Amino acid sequence: MVFRSRAANVLAPLAEALAAAAALVARVAAGRSLSAELERVERDPMDGSRAALADLCYGTLRRYGRSQAIVAALSRRAGTTDPLVEALLWCSFYALESGRYAEYTVVDQAARACVAMQRSGAKGYVNALLRNFLRARAGLEARLGGDEVAHHWHPKWWIGRLQAAYPAAWEQVLAAGNTHPPMCLRVNVRRETSSKQNPTAERGSFDPQMILAYNPSRTSSAPTQAPKFGGLVVETNMDGVEVFVD
Repeated sequence: MVFRSRAANVLAPLAEALAAAAALVARVAAGRSLSAELERVERDPMDGSRAALADLCYGTLRRYGRSQAIVAALSRRAGTTDPLVEALLWCSFYALESGRYAEYTVVDQAARACVAMQRSGAKGYVNALLRNFLRARAGLEARLGGDEVAHHWHPKWWIGRLQAAYPAAWEQVLAAGNTHPPMCLRVNVRRETSSKQNPTAERGSFDPQMILAYNPSRTSSAPTQAPKFGGLVVETNMDGVEVFVD
């Protein structure tokens, strides 16, 4: 189920996105596949951007251990609250730390998301915890520094395996795992056929798997020549986000 609230959608689009992301993240925390859940959402369209929803979900899950540690440090109710409310807090922490939204906006919209999720009784708890996080952030960071899962954003079992396999470089490997993935530009094979030409050549065979552009660090680069034929897909592999360009 994806939460929808007509009133909330008009007044608070971020609240609606947080509510939808919390529902998906809670199911993933219970053992479901995020890819499968996002595909299900695609079959059941909702207002708003799928890319924004995917960003909230993937960003939250990359910080899963960190978010759990923050809740545990700030709340005596950690682990005993409604799983949906807990997931909303995780998504809100990511929204706060992503830099995409003003802090006051996230706090307000998270409280409104409780209404969209039919959890109005949790508004005060969510509001207080997020405000407490913003007030205590500096001291909280020092406390979380001693928690390997919170500090490295990876599960403890994986940290242990890397420590054993790469005793001199395990921290660098974990840090690399938290960086943005490379960006690729490829042909949209779902729309193009073998009867069309290679989009970067005047003549030649059609190669549906051809990489047209590759940016390993997702930094700015010189613009490439616009292709003459075919549909293209801009894809970031970690987030599973695709942008179709004709």
